[in-house]
Order: sequence, then C-alpha cells, then structure tokens
Amino acid sequence: MLINNCYASGNAFSNSTAGGLIGYCSSNWTNSVLINNSYATGTASADNECGLVGRISGDNITVENSYRLPTICDNFDHVGIVLTQDEMRTKSSFVGWDFYKIWYYIDGINNGYPILLLRISK
Repeated sequence: MLINNCYASGNAFSNSTAGGLIGYCSSNWTNSVLINNSYATGTASADNECGLVGRISGDNITVENSYRLPTICDNFDHVGIVLTQDEMRTKSSFVGWDFYKIWYYIDGINNGYPILLLRISK
C-alpha cells in the first residue's frame, strides 16, 4: 500500500491512539506500507499512543520524507520528522519533495504550509 503526497491539518483526539495523519497502520492488512512525502499540522492527543501515525503494527512499514509539527504528540511518537512552523513554511525543509509538479506554496493559503498542486488535463 502506498500513501503518497498527502497532508492533514485537523486535530485528532482519542482515549486510545490518535494520529495527525493516520490513526492506525498495520502491515498485516497488506504485504507492506510506504508512507511518503506527507505531513500533519494538527494536534494529535491520546492516552496511549499518538504521533504522525498513532500506532504502527507489523514489520513492513516504511515512512519516508514525512513531517509533523511538535504539537502532534507529547507522550509518544512513532514517525515523522519534527519541524517548526517556520520550517514547515520553507521548501528546503521538505527533502525529496517535488515543488514543481506536485506541491506548491501560496501566501495566505493553508497557514503558509504546502498544498497539493491541482493540474487538470484534457
């Protein structure tokens, strides 16, 4: 399974596990999981586990070039490179991301964080 080029900005709260991007990810559902070029900016809060991904189960899960704000989780965090708000608003912070064809910044949109570039082909 591939989770690629996505982001979440909402808050997630749970008495079990919570993830800013994904609540629970298991490689038992599929042979492998790759989470790539993604980020979360909301707050994730849970009694047990939280983070960019709230809980990971299985061995074949890879997270690459994915980021989160430090407010995502205070007690646990499985994955996600921590960036400050200023770093999240800077292209050079996002290693390996395509800011020509996939991602874009627009002043005043999405709190200055990257957005997905919409291209419509005929």
